[in-house]
Amino acid sequence: MDKTQQLAKIVTEYLEQYATEMYENDPSEVKTELIFDTVNHHYQLLRYGWDSGRFVYFFPLHFQVLNKKIWVLRNNTEELVGDELIKLGSNHSEIVFAFHNPKVRHLTQFAVG
Repeated sequence: MDKTQQLAKIVTEYLEQYATEMYENDPSEVKTELIFDTVNHHYQLLRYGWDSGRFVYFFPLHFQVLNKKIWVLRNNTEELVGDELIKLGSNHSEIVFAFHNPKVRHLTQFAVG
């Protein structure tokens, strides 16, 4: 298994676990879908549907595996995503928080790009 496949496996495992833990018993009509683009290596969690009279449509989590790193493009959760990815087998040097300004990424314990 090459590095891209290894990192993709970590990301998909994390998304599957998170979706199950957070939304499996959700009583609302909001659906949860995992979207895995294995060609361009984008991995997303989608939430959509009706909740209390309003339509919900958002992506709380979005990752991309690029250049042998996991790029966290979106984390609209309270999860410490980097720590969770490390528990599943990644390491600090393989995780980039893309939504952080490149000029301040070096202030974290994670990769800068």
